Amino acid sequence: MSADEAREIVNITRFRPLGKRALDGGNCDAKYCRVSRDNYTGVSNRERFLIAQIEDPEAMSDLDAICQVDGIDIIFFGHGDYSDAIGVTGQLDHPDVQKARIAVAGTARKYGKFAGTVSSAANLAKTHSCGYDFICCGADVLGLNIYSDEIVKEFKAQVSN
Repeated sequence: MSADEAREIVNITRFRPLGKRALDGGNCDAKYCRVSRDNYTGVSNRERFLIAQIEDPEAMSDLDAICQVDGIDIIFFGHGDYSDAIGVTGQLDHPDVQKARIAVAGTARKYGKFAGTVSSAANLAKTHSCGYDFICCGADVLGLNIYSDEIVKEFKAQVSN
């Protein structure tokens, strides 16, 4: 929603000097204290990426400041939630959703961040041409639905014979 919130996210997820995440090397990501502190914090800050998702119109007024927060790597536009938040639920091609989508990608790239969103194969070229370079191509629940529907279809076909 704001640059202040983005900075707080960095503070709780990044180690010093980028953030203020508490040091606990006893977790699986530090191999339960088998990774040195310096290596653990340095690798964690360098090798993991942090995504801030823009999905509400309130964040748009602070978009430039959000995109300038050190420690955030990807600015992700959630167009489904955004459409709902502005009262045009599911209308992903609505002009106000498209305007925000273009603004998020442009502003992210302006400040050296990756721009992320969701896309289908049908609108991939359009999404990429808007400046999005981190693109989620599907959803696990949709894949599971397709898989499950096929199994049920096969079972029904065998039972009805």
